[in-house]
Amino acid sequence: MDSSGGTRGDFGPRLTAAALFACAALIVSFALLQGVPFLSSRDLAVLAGPLVFLCACVLVFWRPRFGYALGLFAGLIAVTWLIWTELSFYESSWIFLNLEATGSDRKLVLYAELRILSVLSVVLAMTCAALRLLPSRWSLRDSPFCWRTWPAFGVGFLVLAAWWAHSAIPYRFPLIVDSGGANLRILHVEKDGFYFHETLITARRDGRFYVGRDDRRLFQYRFYTWAVLGVMPQTACYRTMAFVESPELSNLRTAPAVALKSWNAEGWYVVLQDRRLLAFTTENKTTPPHEVTDLFHEIRKLPGTADEPGTFRDVSLGFGYGPEAALGFWLSR
Repeated sequence: MDSSGGTRGDFGPRLTAAALFACAALIVSFALLQGVPFLSSRDLAVLAGPLVFLCACVLVFWRPRFGYALGLFAGLIAVTWLIWTELSFYESSWIFLNLEATGSDRKLVLYAELRILSVLSVVLAMTCAALRLLPSRWSLRDSPFCWRTWPAFGVGFLVLAAWWAHSAIPYRFPLIVDSGGANLRILHVEKDGFYFHETLITARRDGRFYVGRDDRRLFQYRFYTWAVLGVMPQTACYRTMAFVESPELSNLRTAPAVALKSWNAEGWYVVLQDRRLLAFTTENKTTPPHEVTDLFHEIRKLPGTADEPGTFRDVSLGFGYGPEAALGFWLSR
């Protein structure tokens, strides 16, 4: 036992705890500074958290148990603020990672990234502090369990994974916008293992049409889209609007539109007047009326002007991206 209240062999664990406390103080401070435009004066009271973390960094070398307890208290201050602001903000931090980090969105994306890192660093620091406060007589493989650090990393990444699964799925866009109104939308999806090949057409009563295509895969954060814009001939426009207003289609009912799960699958999704969504998939053993596929191929072959290629970010890595997102409905829910 040394004069600081710890044993001579626990200097390494104390140093590790001090490093985790310092990292948490630094990252939370950066998050606070980056988030100043979005915070109220009441939120800035959480600055006490990083300061207490820094005090704990020093105390773990002189009064270890008091330093660990102080680190745990600092973590409670920080994590309470993070949870409260996350619940009061209009969208999860994960969803802001679907934005491109350019222009006015850059600050929002950076703030979201720092908040996610803050949660990880605070959970690591709190779990490490709790471990160090365990009785030294509890051992694992002839070494005190309280000196271990790997359980803290296990808990930290488990919390992060659970938060991601809860907040990033289903895919959505963190702004109250969508792709614009359309009288008809038809989405064709072909799934080949981890790969998805999607083609979307939209048509409006004024004759304007859009044809978009993308190739995605699971575990992919960024994917690209190619699009063609144009105006349909008058006869094609009349035929399209007659199809949209046909009573046969209006009375049709299908299963809910969900993402394709089978290894190889195909789906056709039709939206009428941005209200009714019809789904025909190989998984449900349903096929679309031939009028749907005929009109789809007719519009897809129309001449138009190629639009600039677009880029989409998907923080759900493909697991939350489904027909509604591909059809253009990115409203925050």
